[in-house]
Amino acid sequence: MNKIKRIAILFLIISTIFNFIYSVKALSSSVGINNLEIKKTRFEIMQLKQKVDKLKNNKDNLGDYSQSIVKISEDVDNYLKAAEEDKNGTTMVPSQNWNFITSVVNALESRQNTESSYNSSNNVNQTTVDYGDTYYIPKNLKKVPGNLYKVEAKINEFKKTVGGKAGDQTGNEVRIMPFPGDKRIFSVFRHSDPKVARTIAYYLGDAASNEYIGYDQPDRDSFDIEVAKVNYEPMNLTTPCNTDCSAFVSTGIKFAFMKAGINKKVSLMDTPGLRRDLPGLGFTEVTDIGRGTSDQLASTQKMQIGDIAVTISKGHAFVCMGDYYIASETPPLSPGVYGSGGSNGYTAEGEEVDDRQNIDEKKFRFSGLPGDVTYEGEINPIRNFFKKIGDFIDYLLGLLFMIIKVIIIGFTNIIYNIFLTITSFMKK
Repeated sequence: MNKIKRIAILFLIISTIFNFIYSVKALSSSVGINNLEIKKTRFEIMQLKQKVDKLKNNKDNLGDYSQSIVKISEDVDNYLKAAEEDKNGTTMVPSQNWNFITSVVNALESRQNTESSYNSSNNVNQTTVDYGDTYYIPKNLKKVPGNLYKVEAKINEFKKTVGGKAGDQTGNEVRIMPFPGDKRIFSVFRHSDPKVARTIAYYLGDAASNEYIGYDQPDRDSFDIEVAKVNYEPMNLTTPCNTDCSAFVSTGIKFAFMKAGINKKVSLMDTPGLRRDLPGLGFTEVTDIGRGTSDQLASTQKMQIGDIAVTISKGHAFVCMGDYYIASETPPLSPGVYGSGGSNGYTAEGEEVDDRQNIDEKKFRFSGLPGDVTYEGEINPIRNFFKKIGDFIDYLLGLLFMIIKVIIIGFTNIIYNIFLTITSFMKK
């Protein structure tokens, strides 16, 4: 009989231990589910950031969501920084947080699109103090006085002209850039109607801020195809696509002609085609600017918004943006000091220094103060670093105390059950 009692007690102890282990595993499993992380690429995060920045710029119209969008913007910036620091361009993101952010952003974006579609119907020929006479009011541009910029489809993520994925993988494939730095020889073409020229520049400026538009020569027509599906509204384009320098300019001309009611067919020209066909489309070569590098063109003090620069031989084309840059980003300083010149142009003074390497390769942005450099999308990287460390320590401490609590409760339960079993047997 004693042997049977011992076996029963041993069985009870073993079953209690197994129940405890199972409960710990179940708890761990639930914790893992609640903190499940998913892998996101830099491109995916950039797409989300573009939407968040657009909402943040209009946060005054979001009511109760204005503070939420600021916090969401900080989270997305942190995700983007982590992906940029990773050699594979990816980072792990809490799934619950990602799903919450995308849900809020999509809901707010849908509401704003409904409002903007109503307002835009009355803005076809709008003239504003900020943008002058134009057929297109840009959605994501701002003036940066004293600077001169250009917009261009530049190169793919592999720094080549072919083999790029759809969409801007690096943020620098289709961009507004500082004007100087290109050593190739260009000539400048200008449309006879300044309103058409401004429309081309503003339209392509907005397109350059859309990370769904990348660079790849074999796929150069996909931007023109996809933007037509959204009524030629570049900020509403959400399908990854590609273009190249001359196709990008061609699409801008096509849009401006449609808005202006100019009944001329605009094909997707290559660079030699631009030089050949622009005169027939109402553009003339600006002889008083002459031909030269982008630095030399700027130094003439005669560049105007919407001027199209085309290389003499097969090579490259871009459009002058004047002093307009992407509103949702910190503008890089364009070398030299620019002001109003003749014919609404821009003057250049002082030594010209090419800072594009700092912007393109290291992804820094200059704030305008000597020695004050901040990482793209990050206000204070040191503070953010210690914040992340503090959050991680809090998480570890919370997890540790939870495990200790489970162990104490579990073993107390085991001891209590053993005590009850022994007591019951002793009574018998």
